[in-house]
Amino acid sequence: MSQHNVIRGSRIGSAPERLPQRYEPAPRRAVTYWCRNGHWMEILIAADAVAPPQWDCRRCGHP
Repeated sequence: MSQHNVIRGSRIGSAPERLPQRYEPAPRRAVTYWCRNGHWMEILIAADAVAPPQWDCRRCGHP
């Protein structure tokens, strides 16, 4: 049998398993915006954050 350095049962760069409470997303809420051209978009913001009064449209750039 050859004497190569082989790591079995693991892949290079693998990280240890994370506990579920460490990567749960913060509570969020959806906010919908409409532009003057009738396009709409929905963004997610933190539940306790104040939503901006306007948002630029991703399609046409109008507020």
